[in-house]
Amino acid sequence: MLYLAFVFEDENMKLKIVAVDDDKKVTIFIKKELEKLGHEIFTAGDGESGLKLVEKHQPDLLICDMLIPGIHGSELSKQLKSNEEYDSLKIILMTGVYKKINWLLEKKSWTDGFIEKPFEISKLISLMDKVMNKKGRRHNGK
Repeated sequence: MLYLAFVFEDENMKLKIVAVDDDKKVTIFIKKELEKLGHEIFTAGDGESGLKLVEKHQPDLLICDMLIPGIHGSELSKQLKSNEEYDSLKIILMTGVYKKINWLLEKKSWTDGFIEKPFEISKLISLMDKVMNKKGRRHNGK
């Protein structure tokens, strides 16, 4: 498996991340691979549990599947982006169902990034780098 030589502009940046997916294999994969890079990962299998983890741990990044039980991933993203308490939270949505909707999500400002499943960890890491180094806030979601 290919790993990037560096992950972020600040190579020492260790992130607190919440990963939400009802497919436990996906959250285990994300947790295992990103913990190797020194990040702290919390996982959930549904939208409500994911929201509780965000509220409890105040992560830097949320990686969330769109089609999850309870609060839909895009709705969770929209709720968080419209709440100033989560001003610095970056969000990556992922899906294996909804293809080619990246343009719509970014236009609506519900997310900072989008990745289609299945994905290689190097692509997720590259997207994380891009998302975490974005300047400015996009939260209105209207």
